[in-house]
Amino acid sequence: MAHFKYIGRSKKGERVEGVVEATDRAGAVRQIEAMGQIPVSITETTKTVNQDSGSKKRFNFELGFQRKSKMKMQELLLFSREMSDLVASGMTIGRALHTLSARKDESAVGRIVETLRDEIIQGTSLSDALELYPETFSTLYVNLVRAGEASGNLPTSLEHICVHYERVQEARGKVMAALSYPMIVMFVGGLAVIGLMVFIVPKF
Repeated sequence: MAHFKYIGRSKKGERVEGVVEATDRAGAVRQIEAMGQIPVSITETTKTVNQDSGSKKRFNFELGFQRKSKMKMQELLLFSREMSDLVASGMTIGRALHTLSARKDESAVGRIVETLRDEIIQGTSLSDALELYPETFSTLYVNLVRAGEASGNLPTSLEHICVHYERVQEARGKVMAALSYPMIVMFVGGLAVIGLMVFIVPKF
C-alpha cells in the first residue's frame, strides 16, 4: 500500500488536503471522492497520515508568524500595480508572484509575496490566499479579486484596485497637507510669543 498526499475542494468549495492510503492513484481518487471531496492534485508520498498532520501543524505555526507581516499603503499600491501589469501582459498569477518574489528581499513585502506564491502553487485561489493577511488586504480588496476570478477578468479587477488605492493615497496626501499648514502656523506663532516673552517684555 502506498500513501498519497492530495489537495482538493469540499462540496462547499473550501480547500482541503490530507493523506490517504491506497494501492494506486486510482484507488486514492476513489477514497477522496468517497469522502465527498474533489481531488485537484495527488502525489505519492512516504509520509503517513500522522506524519503529515505533524508537518501541517508546524507549517501552520510558522505561517502564524508570517501573517503578522503587513504592507504599508505605498507598498500595497506598488504590489498591486506590479501584479496588474504582469497579469495584464499574459502572465499566470503563479508566474507573476514568482517574478515578484525574486525581486523582493526579506522584508514584510517579500515574506507576504512568497507565501502567496506558495499558496497558489498548492492550488489555492488568489482571493483565498489574500485572506491570510487581513491587515494588509481589506475585504474590498479580496472581494474585487474574487469577482475578477469569477468573471475571468482578473486584470481589470486589479486595475480597479490600483485606481482605488491611488485615489486613497492622493486623498491622504491632501489631508496631511491641510493639517500641516495650521500646525506650522501654530508653531511659528508659538515661537513668536516665546521670543516676545524672552527678549521684548523684560526690557519693559
